[in-house]
Amino acid sequence: MAERAGRSRGRPRGDALRPQQVCARLDIQPYQLKFWETEFEQLGRSVGPRRVYEAEALALATEIRRLLVDRRMNLDEAREALAEKFPAPAAAQSQEPEGEEQSRPAAGEGARDGGAARLRARVRSLERALAEARAALDEQARRHEMELERQRALADELRRELASREKELGAQREALSRARRDVRALRTRLGEAEQEAGRVSAAAAAELSELGIAVRSLGSDLAELLMAMSDRHPASPQGAGEGDETSAPPPARSKGNQAGAGRGG
Repeated sequence: MAERAGRSRGRPRGDALRPQQVCARLDIQPYQLKFWETEFEQLGRSVGPRRVYEAEALALATEIRRLLVDRRMNLDEAREALAEKFPAPAAAQSQEPEGEEQSRPAAGEGARDGGAARLRARVRSLERALAEARAALDEQARRHEMELERQRALADELRRELASREKELGAQREALSRARRDVRALRTRLGEAEQEAGRVSAAAAAELSELGIAVRSLGSDLAELLMAMSDRHPASPQGAGEGDETSAPPPARSKGNQAGAGRGG
């Protein structure tokens, strides 16, 4: 005990750990480790007032974590199990203060004072552990609040992005609606143009048909005219192949012409 007390009062060894390192290694909160130091006498004696965790103290803390966290024992069950695995030194169990005979008459009063002091020390220790627990909870709450603010900012950014995309989508839908109206108008105009082309084609076909009938009628009239002309002026059989002057008979002279010719002679 004296050697351990001297070592705890002196400078810690190089392999000794601080409470923060122990908490990180055991995955617990600082207030839990502080509470264990007050509730388990072996751990409190081992770490000392400077709370230096050497191999023995680290083994005690590891076992306490296994009993309370892994096996889910209560404090009394964990104390009994820890006492079986890590018994208190015999000197500490049998040690009595010097001058026991002299102080025996005042044993009752000293026991009461000692019990009250232990209770006050335990209350102070519990208050410190509670304060550390509250500080840890406040720190966790602060971190959660910061994370919540970050998530809210991210959600606001996503909402703005969604509103922008919805606005773009609305503009695209409006453009698509206008394009559809234009297509419908073009289809209507195309239908009207096709109808007009049909009417023009039908009129042209009718005109061509009438023109064809007129041409055929003119051809028939021309043929009849040619036939009529051929009937009025039949060709002479003797004058075939000769000129008109040789084939035509001489014109007959009238009586006046004959008398005039006699006077002239």
